Amino acid sequence: MKKSLFFLILIVSISMNSQTSEKQNTPEQLVKDMFEAFHKQDTLALYKFSAQDTPLLSVSKRPNGETSVKKETYGGLVKSIASIPAEASFEERIAGYNVEENGF
Repeated sequence: MKKSLFFLILIVSISMNSQTSEKQNTPEQLVKDMFEAFHKQDTLALYKFSAQDTPLLSVSKRPNGETSVKKETYGGLVKSIASIPAEASFEERIAGYNVEENGF
């Protein structure tokens, strides 16, 4: 009886823990976590989100309202973030995104 109770508690705790992990690793949460690391200029955390040679397209709006597109690698982006002076104030905003899950 004690062994059965122990295994039941073990299975329930593992089940609860795996559900918590799933919620924390949603695509939406990963984007939020990446931007949090970005604003903290935490390059070690940023390198955990993607391979350094992953190609990126950065879209930005200039002060005159003109939109520009810049092609670089993820590693180049992280190096750019690291080079921002600590006393500089900056904020990147997510204009919007749509998360779609394909069942995998």
